[in-house]
Amino acid sequence: QLTKKLLTQQKKILVQNIQIMENHLIFINTGRTRALIEPRLQDMKFDGYICGCGTYIEIHNKVLYHKTIDKHKYKEIIQVLKDNETEMIIEGIESIYMDTETKDKQKQAKIQEFLQRGFPIKPLNSEDLSFDKFCFILENPDKRENIIEYIENEGLDYIDRGSNLFEVVPKGHSKASGMEFLLNYFNLEKEDS
Repeated sequence: QLTKKLLTQQKKILVQNIQIMENHLIFINTGRTRALIEPRLQDMKFDGYICGCGTYIEIHNKVLYHKTIDKHKYKEIIQVLKDNETEMIIEGIESIYMDTETKDKQKQAKIQEFLQRGFPIKPLNSEDLSFDKFCFILENPDKRENIIEYIENEGLDYIDRGSNLFEVVPKGHSKASGMEFLLNYFNLEKEDS
């Protein structure tokens, strides 16, 4: 699992740990989409990635599985999020999409931080919009039920992270479903992973 602890440890320690496990396949399993895997982690040459809460699975640069949200729903989803007063991060495998035209200083700072970390950010109205999942923060908690009802009616799953932060994925997808896919792919029992 990709955590802040992993990101803050020195690369030297991680490389030594990876070398110890040289007879094993090493995967990053994260709720982040492929676009949000920091370049310094990509440089470590993991065997593969389970990204976007199981919506994207890759081994040795080969995509084994990829599930996107229905492209016919992209604009509608973004409009519902806007109408219900959220700050959103729309996550695809090649880019993330944010309100790059915001005048809000805190949101501008977050965008700049993401750019400095090497994340490819595009505006919400990009022609090449494509996404597997999205996150949002409710700026008006009174709008919670509106959004939850919409998400459920669209057949999506959501994770309430607390503090009005939500993650939304295609139904049936999670980090656990990504692991299950790989166990089946390699014909392994859970105990052998």
